[in-house]
Amino acid sequence: MVKYFNTAGGKYIAEVSNFSGSVSNYTLSVARLDPFVMGDRMQFATITPTNSVEDSETVGAPRYAVSFSNVTWEIKKTSAGNIDVSLTSDYSEAQMRARIYQDTNNNGILDNQDSIITERNNTRNAFITITDADISPDQSFFVMASHQEPSFSGFDVLLSASYSNDTPINPDPTNPTNPTNPQFDTPLNRFQNSSVPGTYLFAGEEESQSIRQNFSNFAEEGFAFSVSSQPHQELIVFNRFQNRNLPGTYLYAGEEESRSIRQNFPNFVEEGVAFYAFSGDANRGTDFYRFQNTQQPGTYLFVGEEEKNSILANFPQFVLEGIAFEVLS
Repeated sequence: MVKYFNTAGGKYIAEVSNFSGSVSNYTLSVARLDPFVMGDRMQFATITPTNSVEDSETVGAPRYAVSFSNVTWEIKKTSAGNIDVSLTSDYSEAQMRARIYQDTNNNGILDNQDSIITERNNTRNAFITITDADISPDQSFFVMASHQEPSFSGFDVLLSASYSNDTPINPDPTNPTNPTNPQFDTPLNRFQNSSVPGTYLFAGEEESQSIRQNFSNFAEEGFAFSVSSQPHQELIVFNRFQNRNLPGTYLYAGEEESRSIRQNFPNFVEEGVAFYAFSGDANRGTDFYRFQNTQQPGTYLFVGEEEKNSILANFPQFVLEGIAFEVLS
């Protein structure tokens, strides 16, 4: 199959000739690709359990200076197993949209019949895990990175895709200093929104500085917990959503719950990847629990064991929803 993009109008000649062996009959099929879906450029790769995919492309450069200019990678999956896809922009203010498409009709072309598995909006970094339920072995999928704002500056996007079992698991999972283990090296601070009492925001130091300077309604309560800022085989991603029914209130959710939120709760606006941590049932670290404030429905608090017990004893308006995630102390 041969694909050409951004071709000008006019006449084209396709020549097929016999290279070796016996003469065969050929059938020529020509189809128009949807220019909006296909976008500017297409890259191709095959991923195996032992060979990852890495590539860097530019999005929104001057020659592509239009809204939603994009680059797309077609990746062929060769065997069963989860695949981790990471898209990272080198521009701190990048407004990137990351989308994963399933090649629904198995034609090797990204067209309007292909379905979106998941997407991230207005983010600089996106980390997505693709399961066998999303993409079957020997099927292709498409990764698209788009510029969501008209810009003449552009930014580079680094794609990294690998099977989840590429990273070896260290036999001593309790050792946080071992480089093969996930590094929980990003402290998060907790702020309470005094405009909506009983609602909270968790932020890294850079964002915390901005909050202290510009948002006096957020009262800092101190260190909350440390997380990982980088994807890792043993960790899951937690995305941040803002409840626009109660601006300034937030929810942090894993990917499975995030999919449900995107489909069913349009009042929650996704703001991108917040952090990486162990799942709540990993039995690898310290448990952190999620409470919902019934006096402010759709707002949440995340706490450790000691504070959990205090809340259960003294604040009945907070309803325990279970273990949200685990971190290494």
